[in-house]
Amino acid sequence: MSIFTKFDISNFFDEIFDPLFVFNKEEIIYFNKYYREHFIDQPDDWRFIFDDSKIQKVINDFFDKGELPKMEYIQSLQNFEGEMKRFQWKFINLPSSYQERILVVQGRLVFNEKEFKQSANLLLDNTDRDLNLIKSILRYSHDMVAILDKHGVYKFLSSSIIDKLGIDPEKIIGKSYLEFVKQGIIEIQEGSFNEILKTKEEVNLDFIVRLPGKKNIYIESFARNLIDDPQIGGVLFSARDITTYKKAEKSLQKRYELEKLINRISKKFVNASIDQVDQVFNQSLKMLGEFEKADRAYISLLHEFKREIEYAYEWTAEGIEPQIEFLKNIPFSDDLLTISYLKKGKIFIIPDVSKMDPEYAYERDIYLQQGIVSVILIPIFSENRLIGFFGLDAVGEKRAWHEKDEYVLGQLGDVYAGTFINRSIKKRLERNENLLASTEILAKSGSWRFSNSKKLLFFSKGLNKIFGLDELVSSATISELLKKIAKEDRYELLYNVNKAINSRSPISGEFSLNEDNRNKFISYSVEVRPIHGTSNFEIYGYCTDITDKKDAEKYLKLQSQILAQVNDPVFVTDNHLKVIYMNKAASNEVQLSLNEKYEGKISDLFEFQFSENTDLDQIIESLREGDEYREDIYIKTSRGKLEPFELSVQVFSNDLKEKLGYSFLIRNLSQQLKQEALAKKARMIVENSSAVLFTVDPNDHFRIIYITDNIKQFGYNAQELINSNRSILDLLHPDDASSLLKYHNDKKNDLGVPAFSGEYRLRKSDGTYRWVEDKTQEVYGIDGEITLHEGILQDITERKLNREEMIRSQQRYRVLAANIPLTNVFLIDKNLRYIVAEGTNFANWGMTSSDFEGKTLEEIHRYNLHEIKPAVMRSFQNKEFAQKILIYRKRVYEMTVRPILHEGEVEYALGIVRDINEEFEAKENLRANEEKYRTLVEESTEIIFSISLDLHLTYVSPNVKQFLGYEHQEVTSRKLTEFLHPDDMLVFAEMLNQSVSEIFENHQYLEYRLRHKNGDYKVFSSNGRLIKDELGNVRHYTGIARDITKLKEAQRELFYAKEKAEQASTIKSQFLSIMSHEIRTPMNAVIGMAHLLIEDDPRPDQLENLKTLQFSAENLLGLINDILDYNKIDSGKIELEKVAFDIDMVFNRIIHSYTYQAREKKLDVSFELDADLPKIMTGDPVRLAQVANNLISNAIKFTERGFVKIYLKKVFEKKDSVKIRFEFEDSGIGIPDDKIATIFEAFTQASTDTTRKYGGTGLGLAIVKRLVELFGGTISVNRTSIGGTIFSFEIEFDKPETHLLDRKEDYVNTQKNLSHASILVAEDNLVNQIMIKKFLNKWGVKEVVMANDGNEAIEALEGKEFNLILLDLQMPEKDGYEVGRYIRAHDDEKIRTLPIIALTASSLLEVKDQIDAVGMNDYIPKPFNPDNLYAKIIKYIQA
Repeated sequence: MSIFTKFDISNFFDEIFDPLFVFNKEEIIYFNKYYREHFIDQPDDWRFIFDDSKIQKVINDFFDKGELPKMEYIQSLQNFEGEMKRFQWKFINLPSSYQERILVVQGRLVFNEKEFKQSANLLLDNTDRDLNLIKSILRYSHDMVAILDKHGVYKFLSSSIIDKLGIDPEKIIGKSYLEFVKQGIIEIQEGSFNEILKTKEEVNLDFIVRLPGKKNIYIESFARNLIDDPQIGGVLFSARDITTYKKAEKSLQKRYELEKLINRISKKFVNASIDQVDQVFNQSLKMLGEFEKADRAYISLLHEFKREIEYAYEWTAEGIEPQIEFLKNIPFSDDLLTISYLKKGKIFIIPDVSKMDPEYAYERDIYLQQGIVSVILIPIFSENRLIGFFGLDAVGEKRAWHEKDEYVLGQLGDVYAGTFINRSIKKRLERNENLLASTEILAKSGSWRFSNSKKLLFFSKGLNKIFGLDELVSSATISELLKKIAKEDRYELLYNVNKAINSRSPISGEFSLNEDNRNKFISYSVEVRPIHGTSNFEIYGYCTDITDKKDAEKYLKLQSQILAQVNDPVFVTDNHLKVIYMNKAASNEVQLSLNEKYEGKISDLFEFQFSENTDLDQIIESLREGDEYREDIYIKTSRGKLEPFELSVQVFSNDLKEKLGYSFLIRNLSQQLKQEALAKKARMIVENSSAVLFTVDPNDHFRIIYITDNIKQFGYNAQELINSNRSILDLLHPDDASSLLKYHNDKKNDLGVPAFSGEYRLRKSDGTYRWVEDKTQEVYGIDGEITLHEGILQDITERKLNREEMIRSQQRYRVLAANIPLTNVFLIDKNLRYIVAEGTNFANWGMTSSDFEGKTLEEIHRYNLHEIKPAVMRSFQNKEFAQKILIYRKRVYEMTVRPILHEGEVEYALGIVRDINEEFEAKENLRANEEKYRTLVEESTEIIFSISLDLHLTYVSPNVKQFLGYEHQEVTSRKLTEFLHPDDMLVFAEMLNQSVSEIFENHQYLEYRLRHKNGDYKVFSSNGRLIKDELGNVRHYTGIARDITKLKEAQRELFYAKEKAEQASTIKSQFLSIMSHEIRTPMNAVIGMAHLLIEDDPRPDQLENLKTLQFSAENLLGLINDILDYNKIDSGKIELEKVAFDIDMVFNRIIHSYTYQAREKKLDVSFELDADLPKIMTGDPVRLAQVANNLISNAIKFTERGFVKIYLKKVFEKKDSVKIRFEFEDSGIGIPDDKIATIFEAFTQASTDTTRKYGGTGLGLAIVKRLVELFGGTISVNRTSIGGTIFSFEIEFDKPETHLLDRKEDYVNTQKNLSHASILVAEDNLVNQIMIKKFLNKWGVKEVVMANDGNEAIEALEGKEFNLILLDLQMPEKDGYEVGRYIRAHDDEKIRTLPIIALTASSLLEVKDQIDAVGMNDYIPKPFNPDNLYAKIIKYIQA
């Protein structure tokens, strides 16, 4: 069959309504659909059909020599009704690119003997007909097929080439493929045309097709030289589009190369030492950048505690400027969206930086400043924390980086993260090892450990130095060390050691060493630790030389009383700068209470800002006894402030002149420097400012005590004014002087005369006056009384005049601005604050001018600040005129902002907002209408025309050419009747009995045929209206004409297609109905016999086989039911019932039926029913059970371990209905995200692996979805957190009437004795008779009578009395319906009321109405469940 599917022409053959089959020399490889659906014999060997030796010889000659049979052959076929049909068979050669020959045989029905005799002796030349068939096959083939002659010229193209490539065959046929190669349209990738001509074997020829304006297509083709073939006469190409495959192959190849690259990088890191790691990072960026064709590659590290991004490593391509020097440390905040995105573990890809979302504006501006056009960033994580990222940039030319490399690039991020962490750990370990040894010596400490086995103390080098031992000595006995300890301390030391051993707890103390006539004080600790797994323990400890501490404490006792009296901060440290004392001022400086003890270093409290070549360690090392370091430097205090200090450092020593530590005096100079700066600043103000400083005596008629020299700007000499004891009132305008005196007199109180601040006129020495502003304050004496006034005055004449003019101008401006229709005017200062806001739009905005004035842009415009602020800033910064369209509250406004200049600088921005909503809408409507009508007229798919009352065409749109071939000038002024079809002219002539205006009024829509310029006719439909003048007179008729030629053709084709579709649907339904009956009948026997054998107590091995048989049969039955149910649902034949049912019972029965499967898998199946749900409701329990059964079956099938949970929850309840939410949850294999959207499609499962492993038709969920929709619900599916699935839907059920709730359920006593029962079984199938009889006998039925057809059943009823009849619906003679009607119409009441249980292999939906109409009591489907049959017999049997 694989040979045949090469050209995928089965669909074409299936459309032929004659029997047809295809065969090679060995076997028949295909029967068409018509043959399969109508005829019984479908053998594998063609010789069973053509059994005549003569025809067999002719056919064998074809296969051996290639001679096509020239005769036609008569052979009959038997149809499914048993009739023999005569067919005349013709033979067609099917060209193939394979070596073997293939024949197609098509039969034509022979209707009479005469036709048979005429055709039997007729030798037909089928060559032309065969070629036509082959062309048809190629035309409808899904593969692309082409034929070229030996020169490479195209002879034939299949329609699939035309459809898939979108080419015009007229531009291809007759041209050589070499022309298209030269034009670059075809680029051969593999194989050559000459190679095909040299062999008769199949040759692979691959090429790329590049069509203008389309994507490149990669074509794979197989060609065979059939130039000698009389029908082909050329090279036959069979081709397919493999572009997608090639792209995937290229992508996978790149990914493979990328993985290899990362492996090489990983090896470099593994083999690198700590010193080589930086070099490897740079090498890796070079390798990655060159591989990805990037312009820049880099690694950045994220320092959360510093809130900085460190630009750590960088590689740039040739000609690209490095950025590492400019971007070494970049601050970042939490609102930096790129970092937030990377923290989610996602790769950040920007193919085009200029198109980044507005929310990424900050990052976009940075990229654009560097000339970056494309970027990709990959996060580097360690312990689920973002520690950095690496990235690639493209400068100038964009790159198509994508997320398909996400997993591989993520691996490189892991390599980088591992390297960073590994390097950090190695450095820390190396540093710690070096520090341990040096720290002990520097700290004058050492450690020891006692070896119980060797009875020795092992100690570190620090302990050597403490005890004055040789450096090479690393151990000693206890007695050797005890000799060096002072005698008075030995007992206490030994006592403490024993105490620590006995109590298993640490202990500490002190002892002294006698060394060179000088005591050395040592502190020690002893610790005991159990050895795991043994009863032994380990003894170890530490010793520290505290001699300096003792000396310092002694020194401090002497000095502390003196230092406590010093007001400046004083700190005393040991030799290691550890603070051992600070006075009160020092505690205040570092914000510590006197009782709070500080044990850190002084360098931790202060950050000393020395010169570049000096640090604190160098200073203290250079100090000797008696030396002092003093300098003014800046120090960063614990408060985080950088302030000036005077620093003084001195050494203090013991009696042996040994350095014990240092004293630090730190005096804050901030206040002193501020005062100096303030004095300097005041002096500069006085000397250069226009402001005049003065001091007057309010108690001496405001005599001038002091005034600065710049009073000369008013024509006065400062010293003369002071020496002459002039009052400042003498310099004022008389009116202002009297007002000022009155103010002081009115305000005078017990403390004296208060100061005045305000504006007044000052007389210049030339007699003119200037306005000045006075700001004065009181100066108080020791007794609290006002002694002086100090103040400052400044000339404000121009400002006051300007202010007054501005006030007048503003008033005029406001009046004007407040009355301009639909306009608002705003004045904005440099601080972006509204100074003036007037206009007529405030009411539309729900605001007033006071809402604006005095407020900034940020305070007013919370939502559209991004539109308004840039325009205002352009006016201030660039002195530009800005205009913008704004939309607010669904109205359109035009905003204009222009700068207002003063002395060349922008002082204000003038904003004008004009409501242009109506104007904007009018313009938009006008533009849209212009565009619409222009397009309508020039490019419309309809012809626009005008006709005068004498039927002359006064206007025709230019597009008439594309429909009728005429230029519009050729048609204008001619009569419409010149172009009408003659038949339509006759109809039009009849209409002309009316006036033209009446024709168009009464026939608005017309259909007619118009002559094309080439002589053909096309069908048009038109409609329009009469145009009248202002007096009501008809001027002309204007309308549109639409070419409906293709529509008419399509209508005819659709009509025929509809007939065919309806016929096919009917045949399908009949077929499924027959298949249902024919399959269920033998299935009934298989399942029933399996039940019987299982109940006969078989051996364990037999039981296993029987259960397998039973399971397989029931599984097959389920598949059949799914297919039939889906067909019914799909055809809309299912209607839901409305009966009262107990929903709890429905679900418990279903769940109980799966007890065995759940127990085998050890699954926990649970059912939770909302206690608030009513017990009885109205609906279709059968279809609801079908939904639940499918979902529970799937849940158990696809769950290997865990649970299956079913929840029924009340959504809401009304008086007459209740809505229930159904949820089916499992912990099974789950459904992939990409399959969830298609899981409810028919014949669909999550994957082929699922089908192979679990089986099934893929119809279950499709049926569930359709049924839920019938109930009025919608089903959804979601993945659970543990990987399983949860299906859910909601259905609303009616509540039954109250009297129905009171009715007791029918009780069936399944233990009823059948020993007195007599049952008639009407069944035509012998196997079913045997099986039913076995079950009835097994259940102890007294008498079982069998009837083979309806007549026998009636005879048995008339001759004997029965308790119940099992009645098959499909029987010969009389069927079950006729027997049922006979029983229900019988005169004898016993027979008339006899319970009838119908037996049928048809579905309930197909027979329910007929069963109800006849009056049968119940229904048992075949194959039946014995338990179900037994229960129904018990229910209806008469005692």
